Amino acid sequence: MTTARRRRAAIAPCLGPLASWFASRIDLVRFRDASVGRASAVLAPRDSAHRMIVPDFAGSLDLARSGLPFHAVLERDHDRSPDSARVDRLLAEGRTIFLVQPHQVLPRLARLIVAIRAAFLGPFRNPCSFLFLAGGDGREGMGLHHDGNVDSFWLQIEGRRTVTFGPPVSEDTPEDMNESSRDPSSARPVSKPPRETKPESPRRRMPGYRTLALEPGSLLYMPPRTPHRVVCFERSLAVSLTFPESDPRDAIRTLVDDARFELDAALDPLSPAPIARLLDDAGTRIARSARDPIQVQKLLAAGLAAWDVARGSTRGATRRDANRLWFQRPVVAGAVDRRSRTIPLFAGDGMTVRVPASAASIACDFVLMPSLHREAIACLGRSIGALVESGLVAFHDLPLRIEPDDLDSLDGWNFA
Repeated sequence: MTTARRRRAAIAPCLGPLASWFASRIDLVRFRDASVGRASAVLAPRDSAHRMIVPDFAGSLDLARSGLPFHAVLERDHDRSPDSARVDRLLAEGRTIFLVQPHQVLPRLARLIVAIRAAFLGPFRNPCSFLFLAGGDGREGMGLHHDGNVDSFWLQIEGRRTVTFGPPVSEDTPEDMNESSRDPSSARPVSKPPRETKPESPRRRMPGYRTLALEPGSLLYMPPRTPHRVVCFERSLAVSLTFPESDPRDAIRTLVDDARFELDAALDPLSPAPIARLLDDAGTRIARSARDPIQVQKLLAAGLAAWDVARGSTRGATRRDANRLWFQRPVVAGAVDRRSRTIPLFAGDGMTVRVPASAASIACDFVLMPSLHREAIACLGRSIGALVESGLVAFHDLPLRIEPDDLDSLDGWNFA
């Protein structure tokens, strides 16, 4: 094998946090085409990296105690503004506690959000995140419900959750569903079920429902309006990410109206081409044509590389590794500049840094926020200094948690 071939084999693929469930870019595309927007699917983990995305159960409980926004729910009794001093008591009462928008203080969770959006959903899909803690006494929190027109990704971190879910319901179905008439498993289990159970009476009246126990590391996808219910028979820590449907053109209008981008007067960003073509793409393929104006590429970056993490100080040191680079913020690679033989990397706020054209084989994956090893780092050449100086990359991983400078500015308070 030649040196060039060895280098290509060593640096591909660069899937970032999604490498925990997908082995190649082809796997990403197959999953997107077969499941996203169509059918629920459960992916088993390929490694244990999910344990490092959020703090463990005790650490997540500390987040709620620290005054971050959280809710508490038990059998549809939803407390949207509980006292942080009562966190332990609420959990002891059997309530499920969930932090709201925790990705704003958990950068590694924000990284997973960016990768999911870029790989499967496309630009301008801004998520809601929730971090669920349950004591495991078998009592339900929200009952049977659906979350509306959102694509949902659930990640089981610790313990197991027993989930029942069915096929998507019609748009006129209330989100809080009537158990007696719609729930295929209204009889509460009296013991821990097996990993997957087949429907029993009266479930036969509701075909297509499944009940399974999500193992640690499992990633569950549910398309919009998927009815589901959750029961925990053991202590559980899990993440829920929901991506509401949105019209990307509305987001573009806002960016232009706010003068965040100076657009060429001859280019209508809302015209069918070229921006519509870019927006129709799921995000893993980027604009490579030199004919596309650079402003359009910046708009795409604004939609794919939005980085919704609060300003604050890091909590806990991360280990430095001189042979490995981690992206600290997402970037979208633009078209190759044939004159300078460079590729522009656009951050969501418009910052631009250029890397050599030799990095073309991996630059399209940078939006997935991968970590780069020695062979991939070599492709960046002298641009590494500019990347590090800009804060886009560093020789250490993102911190697990940050302390926000302004607690009151967090989005979670808007969910009360």
